[in-house]
Amino acid sequence: MTIDMRTRQFGRLFSEGREAGAPMSLGERRQRRARLFAETKLQVCARVAISTAIALRRMGVRGALGALDCLVRDRAIGAVGLPDPACARAHPAGLCGAVAGASAETIMEGYARGLHAGSNFGLLTWWSPPSRMTVAPEAFVTPAPVRALLETGGLSVTLDRDFDAVVAACGKRKRLSGRLLHLYAGLHEMGFAHSFEVRDPVGKLVAGGFGLAIGRVYVTLGLWAERPDQAGLGLAIFNRHLVRLGFALHDGLDAPGLGDFGFSPMAREDYFEALIAHSGFSRLGRWQAAPELCGAREPAEALLAAA
Repeated sequence: MTIDMRTRQFGRLFSEGREAGAPMSLGERRQRRARLFAETKLQVCARVAISTAIALRRMGVRGALGALDCLVRDRAIGAVGLPDPACARAHPAGLCGAVAGASAETIMEGYARGLHAGSNFGLLTWWSPPSRMTVAPEAFVTPAPVRALLETGGLSVTLDRDFDAVVAACGKRKRLSGRLLHLYAGLHEMGFAHSFEVRDPVGKLVAGGFGLAIGRVYVTLGLWAERPDQAGLGLAIFNRHLVRLGFALHDGLDAPGLGDFGFSPMAREDYFEALIAHSGFSRLGRWQAAPELCGAREPAEALLAAA
């Protein structure tokens, strides 16, 4: 599956000038992004150390040695291009190699092939997990606590209104490098990456998520919230929009707690087939929240009530 990255012939998602109703131009937005994604040398060292410690705990000695061997080999031979996701290592599970020549186009093509970009040991790495947590958008389940939060109101959900703030918050939680965050921001400008934002009654950002649209497959790459039910509310509203937009599969990777929302494991080979089956589809550009999809009732329930 190949992604057509020739979006520049149609213009970028954001113009260089000030958009109607928008507080910042593209130049101002990029300056803010640089501040949000900036890391001091001490912060970089701390991120790498913490990521390494977590990886060692998860992988064990065998997995860590396998990862080190894979990454050192890739660097030594100057590996270029994308690795074969079907040849992912068993130890650590899913590691395919280091990202060579990282660019927005490379990242998008990697995801189109079933790869996932990580930021481990201070390096950008490619992974192909043995399985992913997925759900058909129309089969998404809204748990009772999230339904209760929808009923009480007070929280508002928007789409693509503050991608940079969301990706920065998610990046800190997942210890992603500033380099990777800038790549995702570039894909947002090109119309491939999207976000949802959850705000409290005074407008404070309390939760959000971001991801990539790959054909009719949407991959959630990060979720962040002050409270889990706030992220769940945003995820539920966002998933309604995926149904409206015609998406066939929602890939949540390995985010915790997705089973409560109807997600279930999909094997690597089945995921590859799904990517191929749902290619040839594009929803480029800024997404906007539809008011009728943001209420307490499910869309079908709202239609029945209005009939």
